[in-house]
Amino acid sequence: WWAARVLAALATATRPNGLALVVASAVAAWIAIRERREWTALVAPALAPLGFIGFMLWIDARTDERGVWFRVQTEAWGEGTSFGWTAVRRTAKAIAHPLSSPTNTITLASVAALVLLLWFLARHRLPAPMVAYSLAVIVLMLLPATVTARPRFLYTAFPLLIPAAVWLDRDRRGWWTWAMASCAAGLVALTTLYGAYGAIP
Repeated sequence: WWAARVLAALATATRPNGLALVVASAVAAWIAIRERREWTALVAPALAPLGFIGFMLWIDARTDERGVWFRVQTEAWGEGTSFGWTAVRRTAKAIAHPLSSPTNTITLASVAALVLLLWFLARHRLPAPMVAYSLAVIVLMLLPATVTARPRFLYTAFPLLIPAAVWLDRDRRGWWTWAMASCAAGLVALTTLYGAYGAIP
């Protein structure tokens, strides 16, 4: 549990969506306490956020301003919260007006991939901490008002790829070639959209 605490704290210090590990640690600790009365498991979720908190305090000290990271997000990036509405709105626009906006097209593809991955998850269950981590990443992805569903955020929920691989291996082995071809085509398409139109994937 101490190793989990150290690794989770390091992860939360690197990226904000590393905070999903706090949720995963809490679920793992709850299971350990419920099944084995292993109360030391509380160390991991209690101390995992220290990386994020430490980074925020370091930035505040360097800039001589409290909460500067959040101010930059608001003023420089125009960031806020939409609780998923941005993803819904951009997806609807992409369906109503196909190819009119590369950003909306990427959002539509990301939402479609998310729905598919959740379907795979429903068919092939993962351990609860992995599910908790993946769902927390999804919430953190959909929460912002400007940057919403994107491939780079969706891939952060990498445990969702495990049920997809299980489904392909057990039920549709012949589809593996098509899956790899689709991934390659998607990578080329995203690179083209980014290079030609500046649509950030």
